[in-house]
Amino acid sequence: MKFFRNLLAMVLCIMTLFVLPVQAVISVQDTDSGISAPKGFETLKATKKNIDQALTSIRIPGIEDPVYAYTDKSGATIFLVFGKLNDKKGLFEATLSAEEHDDTRIFALHIFGEKPHKFTSKDLGKPKAVKLNAATLPESYRKTSKPGVCYFTNLFNQKEYRVLGRIEGRPDVFYPASYGKPKAGSLPIDMAKDAERFKLEGAKYITLPKEYKSGYATAVLVLTSQAEWVSLMTDKPELDLAKLK
Repeated sequence: MKFFRNLLAMVLCIMTLFVLPVQAVISVQDTDSGISAPKGFETLKATKKNIDQALTSIRIPGIEDPVYAYTDKSGATIFLVFGKLNDKKGLFEATLSAEEHDDTRIFALHIFGEKPHKFTSKDLGKPKAVKLNAATLPESYRKTSKPGVCYFTNLFNQKEYRVLGRIEGRPDVFYPASYGKPKAGSLPIDMAKDAERFKLEGAKYITLPKEYKSGYATAVLVLTSQAEWVSLMTDKPELDLAKLK
C-alpha cells in the first residue's frame, strides 16, 4: 500500500507541474457517484476521538458519509474513510477520481488496503509562507505584518485569515492560517468561494445566525487522481446566503 501511495504521489507531482493555477479550479455539482472498497469493508460513523485534528472533514457529492483528508508532504491530497475491515477499525486510505459526463462531475471513491492508514506529523505537508506582492494579493484582501498572511472581513464582521504557501513542485496556494503560518496538513482554500461571504459596499453587517455559531461549510481544494484541483465543501452546515440577505 505504501508503495502504491508513493508511486501515485510521484505521478501526481509530475502531472501538476502542468496544471492550471489554483484560480482555475473545477467546481462540482451534486450528482450520483460511486464508492468501491475491499470485500467486507464496512463504513462506520467516526467520533471526535477517532479523527486527528490535522484532518479536514469534507463532503463529496453523491457520497453519504464524510470523507477525511490531509495534504501530505509531497502536496498530494490523502483521502481517508472511517470503517472496519477484517475486525480492524480505523481510517482507510482511498483515491478520488472525478470525471466529466454531460457537463457534470461524477465522483468515484476507491478504498484500498487491508489495514487502517497510519500517519504522523512527519507525513503532513508543511507549506512555507510566501511573501505577498501586488500580483499575488487577492482583490478585497488585506495584508498583515506576517509574511504571506492576508484576510478579509466577512459579512458577519469577522476576519478570515489566509496564508500563501508553497510546497516544492506544486503551485502556490492559500491555506488556513495557524499562528501566522500555513496549518500543517490543511487543504488549500478555494479563494473564489470566499467572495460569497464578502460584505457588499454600502450593506450592513449581518448577525451570525445561531445555527452557524459552531461553524459553517467553507470551500477547499483537493487533488484528484487525474491531477485536477476540485472544489469541495467542508462537512459543516452550508450557509443559506439567500436567506441571510
